[in-house]
Amino acid sequence: MPSIAQGTDAFQARRYWSGPTWANTNWIVIQGLLAHGATDHAQRLRRSTLTLVEESGFAEYFSPLTGEPLGAPEFSWTAALALDLFADDVRPA
Repeated sequence: MPSIAQGTDAFQARRYWSGPTWANTNWIVIQGLLAHGATDHAQRLRRSTLTLVEESGFAEYFSPLTGEPLGAPEFSWTAALALDLFADDVRPA
């Protein structure tokens, strides 16, 4: 999800914290959705975040329009959070 809503004057898909997608903010939103019982929405965002990382790598942040990797190419928080999100899918119930 973008860091600023698309369609607003402030949205800029490639500008730092002005629209790009970040794995860390997606992770925080997923935790909030789970805490409030929105499991389906959380799982959909979890899967789309993992797909983004699988297709674009462990970039610092991504274009919310194209998935293009932006910023640092091998960012540790993206890698760590992708592992956490992946582990949620493989843990026994």
